[in-house]
Amino acid sequence: VIAGRFDGHLLFSHEQAGEYELDLYVYDKEEDSWPWLDSFSPVQVLQGQGEILLPATYFGGLTLDVPLSNQLTTGTSLDIGGTLTDTSLSKIQFYFSPTNGDDPTRFFFDVIAGRFDGHLLFSHEQAVEYELDLYVYDKEEDSWPWLDSFSPVQILDRTQISTLGDVDGDGQVSLADALLVLQAAIGTHHLDTKQTQTADVNFNGRLDLTDALFILQASLDQRILGKMVVTAKPTDGAPLPLHGRLEDIEDNLYLLRLSIPDRTVGAFELEFQFDSQLIEYTQTTPPQPTNRSTLVCTDILESGTLRVMGIAASDNELTLDLHFRRRSQIPSTITVTTFRYYDANGQEQSTISPTTFSSDLAPIPEHFALHPNFPNPFNSITTIRYELPIMINGAFTPVHLAIYNLMGQRIRTLLDQPQKPGYHKTTWNGIDDYGLPVSSGVYFYRVAVGDQIQSRPLLLLR
Repeated sequence: VIAGRFDGHLLFSHEQAGEYELDLYVYDKEEDSWPWLDSFSPVQVLQGQGEILLPATYFGGLTLDVPLSNQLTTGTSLDIGGTLTDTSLSKIQFYFSPTNGDDPTRFFFDVIAGRFDGHLLFSHEQAVEYELDLYVYDKEEDSWPWLDSFSPVQILDRTQISTLGDVDGDGQVSLADALLVLQAAIGTHHLDTKQTQTADVNFNGRLDLTDALFILQASLDQRILGKMVVTAKPTDGAPLPLHGRLEDIEDNLYLLRLSIPDRTVGAFELEFQFDSQLIEYTQTTPPQPTNRSTLVCTDILESGTLRVMGIAASDNELTLDLHFRRRSQIPSTITVTTFRYYDANGQEQSTISPTTFSSDLAPIPEHFALHPNFPNPFNSITTIRYELPIMINGAFTPVHLAIYNLMGQRIRTLLDQPQKPGYHKTTWNGIDDYGLPVSSGVYFYRVAVGDQIQSRPLLLLR
């Protein structure tokens, strides 16, 4: 570390493939000690899978223009260039030795004032695994001293492979690919063997939510597939809660709005249980249907049991809306029996479950009813309550409520509009339609709901 800055590279052999815990230590020269700095786990070293991106400064005595991938594709020319530390050298050789014992492939590039440029190109017949050695030409010694090496280098046959994450095979990684993997993970869609191999972007040998999440991130240019990239520092170990509320909305529907606090990128799995005789599930949507960075799939496992899986990679808190239709007048509860959450790095977090959301709203009335006003008699203001049943297939019902004098003349219209079934109330302050106070006396309030009419007397005392 020089002036607080360090550079280097990590490289593991095939024999070192496995799962590790990573601890960082720094050297304190004055104390001659190595105090602990930080840690992360698990770190997975994968054998023969995924791309290795060699740093531009990986090879000794050479700085490449850009990092070099250890996976090259046949039929595609790769431009390569760089600068040698020793400017007296006149040539550089890229020597690829097949691990199967076939003849090597060599590429020679002229070096001028320490600089070289060229390209690498392999045919389909050369699609095997190689060891790469670099040699440079010393004109004075007329020799090719060895510079550095790396293995394995994989030359992939472009005609035989699919782009990692391109599940639908259209040549690009998109939201459609993430949705296919999400559907496969929840069990509503089947992928063939080739699609499954292409979709397993976390290289754990199976399809799961994190594959779908990584493909979603890649489609939004937030991740490079084939590399286990830590996109965020792991959160603390505190169990993650699930926030939500159950609301009664128009047309006899329930809305369960859920949120995972302080989380914007991740994958989640939820399982709900409810009484299917009281409510039925209709749909699940993000609160903003146009939000293309959130994908959700659902599967009804059995009557009263619903599973929801989703992935999100946005700047907003992760939220979800579940819609239910009321089938009975009895208040209902919805319980989250399973809650799993995976962060942006695909690591599962501990969560709090089960969680129950209840409807604390009164059931829908069975009959139309008009209640006595309160207070009665009254001096300044009185409250009028009434109940509306489901009358037109659960739709809103036209309601007309007015005040009349003893001669049957309407003096004040309080309400003339459609209302949803349920319990309602309104008030009257003793003022007529002209904004003038009426005199003391007996009046009638009358409610008309469709062809049903009810009225009651009230007494105003000034």
